[in-house]
Amino acid sequence: MATHLIEEEEVFFPAIKRADAVRIAGFTVDRNDVETIQTSLRKLHREHEEIGDAVHTIRHLSQDYAIPGDVCNTFMVTYHKLKEFEDDLHKHVHLENNILFQKAAKM
Repeated sequence: MATHLIEEEEVFFPAIKRADAVRIAGFTVDRNDVETIQTSLRKLHREHEEIGDAVHTIRHLSQDYAIPGDVCNTFMVTYHKLKEFEDDLHKHVHLENNILFQKAAKM
């Protein structure tokens, strides 16, 4: 996931910002930024799928984060944090796939 976040922060988002500023100024978006956006969209979408599959595997292995009655606090906290991570990840992927990526694809 670290490389995914780096791709977003250092490549994809800056290209979107540059393209949007140029478009707002009434100029044609640089072809390199268009290609960067398109390439990043494909890569980031694929990574969202891979990360989602991994989280679903964790959910399955943990039996939907069901906490047995005889576990320590560390076990309980771990399962709660895994569930929290999954929820946050779903929000992140939803916002990017269904809002940001859709708008970026039109640039």
